[in-house]
Amino acid sequence: MGVISVQLRFEERKQARFGYRMSRLTLDSACVPANAERIMEMCQSASVEMLTLRVPTDKVALVEALEFRIMDCLVYYECPTEYLSAAKPSTLEIREATVEDATAVAETVRLCFSDYSSHYHADAPRPRKMYSSS
Repeated sequence: MGVISVQLRFEERKQARFGYRMSRLTLDSACVPANAERIMEMCQSASVEMLTLRVPTDKVALVEALEFRIMDCLVYYECPTEYLSAAKPSTLEIREATVEDATAVAETVRLCFSDYSSHYHADAPRPRKMYSSS
């Protein structure tokens, strides 16, 4: 079994908002199910109540060995750009938002995410409104 040489990264802003001691841990492809015990020790010694764990998709056995409740799953796909066909010209302007755009951006976010359920919403004892952006 390889040694886990990563550190828990504490989410102070989320802890203040949600009331949990929250941490994030990102693992690479060298991690194996046998690392589950060390991850549990790290979380217990740091009094972690909610862990956001990022692992490569081929390492799902590690997550299963942890016996955690899976609240959310993100899958990322990669493709070398040389395999993509050339984009057609467009008149669409893409630019960085400015201070003047703040109200419009906030409204767009509110509308786009008003019914969005994240992994935080899976925690039944917590009021849904606590995790909503609106």
